[in-house]
Amino acid sequence: MTTALGFGLWGCNAFAQDSENLDAQRVFEPAYFTQFAPQDALDMVRRVPGVQIRGGNNNRGLGQGGANILLNGQPITGKGDDPFDQIGRIPASDVVRIELLDASNLDVPGLTGQVVNVVANASEKLSGAWEWNAQWRKNHEPEFLRGNIKVSGKKGNLAYAAEIGNRAFRFGGEGPEIRRNADGSIYEEREFLGRIIRSGPEGSVNLTWTPADDRIGNLNVNLGMANINRESRYLRTAIGEFVENPVPGVNNGVSGREISRTGEDEWEGGIDGDYEFPFLSGRLKLIGLYNYEHSPFVTRFFDYDVDDNLLEQTEFNRTEDEGEAIIKSEYSWSSNPGRDWQFSVEGAHNFLDFESEFIDRLNPENNSGISALKVSENRAEGFLTHTRKLSDKWTGQASIGAEYSELTTGGQTRTFTRPKGFVSVTYVPDDSTTVSTKFERQVGQLNFGDFLSVVALDEEVSDRSTNFNLVPEQSWWGEVKLNKTFKGGH
Repeated sequence: MTTALGFGLWGCNAFAQDSENLDAQRVFEPAYFTQFAPQDALDMVRRVPGVQIRGGNNNRGLGQGGANILLNGQPITGKGDDPFDQIGRIPASDVVRIELLDASNLDVPGLTGQVVNVVANASEKLSGAWEWNAQWRKNHEPEFLRGNIKVSGKKGNLAYAAEIGNRAFRFGGEGPEIRRNADGSIYEEREFLGRIIRSGPEGSVNLTWTPADDRIGNLNVNLGMANINRESRYLRTAIGEFVENPVPGVNNGVSGREISRTGEDEWEGGIDGDYEFPFLSGRLKLIGLYNYEHSPFVTRFFDYDVDDNLLEQTEFNRTEDEGEAIIKSEYSWSSNPGRDWQFSVEGAHNFLDFESEFIDRLNPENNSGISALKVSENRAEGFLTHTRKLSDKWTGQASIGAEYSELTTGGQTRTFTRPKGFVSVTYVPDDSTTVSTKFERQVGQLNFGDFLSVVALDEEVSDRSTNFNLVPEQSWWGEVKLNKTFKGGH
């Protein structure tokens, strides 16, 4: 599932750190990238030597930290697997510079290590780009409808970017397979043919509003569809003679052929936004997000004997509706120079509605009928985070918080309270070396799909019991990072 990213476009850099006061910083001007002929900011970021970009935020809720990409000093506040999409909508001509920063110099809770800050100014003129990625593969029909179109610009205090595209592809494989018993004896030879075809039209709009130098708002909307078809074919040849009463655990193989087809027609949409403004002696940021996905699946399995007589025809239908709604507020202030605080509160509601049906076309007495299950979670959490400059070379950050969760599955409700937080320390002995450590109490993301029964027709698995007792993974996690820049190279 993909979602819009809730961070600002390049309309304002009012909240960026003062680059002259940042230690361990490297700056790359547009002239550095000229030799690579970049089309957008993402092309430029990928050309910065030594950069390791982390993806979007897949934590429970919005969490802390996220992608290590800033835009005009602004962190990502939404959710998504790929923050690069929005960076890729910034034309290279709008990029002022790209900075490599150390997270210890930024008051961003949970962010450690190297950070990329893209400094850009939106052009008043409408600009755009297009990309066409036709695909040819051996033994496949060509894919001509893969590509995208991007436009961006600025009018007054409103910056905008939009993109439409189609993430289509055609994949597959073919070749021989050999199946063996536990003792190594071959019982069946197979010829495999597999195909995957996807069509994925999608569109998104991103707006950034800067009514004043100390205020900024973002609104992001996206909508996408996906039609996915998978087909697997096996031509089986049994090895050895047929045994009427085989020994348990020993296969003798069956000649014939089998076909498995799976189709999915899903659509998904999301909207998120945030607004940051001065409040009391600090700054207040309000964030909202909603994502929804509708995914119907159908799987059909056919089994034929060596004379091409139909032995089995089964079908499994499944429809999933899932969504996530989040509201969050962050209040940040500085008590003294080098001492920053942030208090955040977040509430979230997640749900998954699931309906399934197993159909045996040749033996209707095996039909399961329609089964349904709903999984939902209401959650609230709060954090207090403090960042302190311990000395010219040492910076520390600590966060303490907890979450309350109410999980409902199959008519059963359970509640949990879990502590969360982290401590991190960064040491910068010189402008080319950074050592950072982090020790954290983590609560992992909960996959609602794990609560559901599973049917795998091609593996003869008709049911795996629903698990009502699942809880998120909880762990202690630590890391040590060393970043060293070697200067003077050519």
